[in-house]
Amino acid sequence: MKIAISLIFTILFCAVRPATAHISQDMPDAVAEMEYRILLDFQPEKNDVRNKLGMALFRMKKIDQAEKEFKIVLANDPKNFNATDAMGLVLLKRGEARKALAQFKAAIAIKSSDILVYYHLGLAYIQLKNLPMAQAALKACLKKSVLPDQPPLNKQVRKKLLKVKETLAQVNKDLLTSSTPTVLYPQMYCNVNKSYRYVS
Repeated sequence: MKIAISLIFTILFCAVRPATAHISQDMPDAVAEMEYRILLDFQPEKNDVRNKLGMALFRMKKIDQAEKEFKIVLANDPKNFNATDAMGLVLLKRGEARKALAQFKAAIAIKSSDILVYYHLGLAYIQLKNLPMAQAALKACLKKSVLPDQPPLNKQVRKKLLKVKETLAQVNKDLLTSSTPTVLYPQMYCNVNKSYRYVS
C-alpha cells in the first residue's frame, strides 16, 4: 500500500513538476526533501534531483546528510558543478575555509561562467581574512553578471547580487581602514545557503 501511494505521488509529481525544476522558494524544505527522496527511490541516478535534495537538507542545517548526498553525486560524476560548489558551502559552514576554497576553485574550473560561485569564493577568502582576494572574487561575480552572453538572471540570483554588493562594500571599507573583518561576514556566509539556487 505504501509503495502504491508513493508511486501515485511520484507520477503526479513528475507530471506537474519536471525533474529539472528548481526548488521553489515557496516550497518548504521539509516538503522538498520528501518529494526528492520519493523521486530518488525510483530514479536514484538523477544527480540533479540529488543535488536539490542536498541543498534542501543544507538549508535545514542537516549538514551531514547534505554532504552524503553531494558525495554520492560526485562519486557518480566527479565533474558535477553543482555538487562541487555545494560541497564548498558545506565546508564553509563548518569553518573549513581552506578546503572550501579548493572546492570553489574546482567548481570554477568546471564552469567558470557561473556567477555565484565567485561570491562563494569571496566568502571563503573572507573567512581566511584575505580581503584583497575576497574583493577580487566579489568583483568578478558582479562583472560576470552583466556580460552580454550571460543568460537572463532569475529573481533569486538578482536578489543574491544585492547581497554581493553589500559584502563588497564592507570589504572595500575594511580594506580602506585596514581593519579586521567585521561581524557582518560570518552572518553572510552562514546565510549564503538560504538563497543558493540552481538555474535549470
